Amino acid sequence: MERVKAQEEDEEQSNQNWSETVEDLVTAGDTEGAITLLETEVSRLETLNPSEAANLQLVSALTELAKLYSSKHFSLKSDELLFRASFIKQRSSGYSFFFFFSRVCLVDEKRKFGKKI
Repeated sequence: MERVKAQEEDEEQSNQNWSETVEDLVTAGDTEGAITLLETEVSRLETLNPSEAANLQLVSALTELAKLYSSKHFSLKSDELLFRASFIKQRSSGYSFFFFFSRVCLVDEKRKFGKKI
């Protein structure tokens, strides 16, 4: 139990470090440097054992990376990253994207054929 708590504290400290560094780089006008740092951080977070804390950090890093790509008018890359972040967030909270998607499709099909839900 202590080991898990220590790992979560280390992950939280790491999150604060990269997010502050990204903010500093963007403020200094080095968007490319911030993107590079975030891509490295995303790769690192993807190799960690899945945990709620690691997943939240990954979602945060992907979202920030998406914002930076959007600011450079790379909308497709931004959308892809936001989708990944959303998927991880839903999976982490116990909801299955596929269950959600199938439910949306079922509701849509019922509406098309005039059936009450």
